Amino acid sequence: MAGLVATKLMEPVSTKLHELESPRARAQEERVRPGPPYRIAARIVMEMVGLDLDERQLDAAGMAAHYGLGMSWALAYPVPRDRGMGPFGAALTTGQG
Repeated sequence: MAGLVATKLMEPVSTKLHELESPRARAQEERVRPGPPYRIAARIVMEMVGLDLDERQLDAAGMAAHYGLGMSWALAYPVPRDRGMGPFGAALTTGQG
């Protein structure tokens, strides 16, 4: 659950950071990135396993990968906490903050 919450919380942060980029930096990023990162990852993985998905299926697979990866980091959070690290440091080192 913590991974899902952290992933949801990071979406507006990422959006705001993107908005704060200079127009030149944003244009460069759009020029070299062939689409949303979650969709690119889904397309690459599906091609590797020999699946040809339509646009809607690619979006669904990409979002599943996006949230799945975000939630998986929650499994790592207890490790630094068990070794005495505070909650903020543990969250930052495991991608939850």
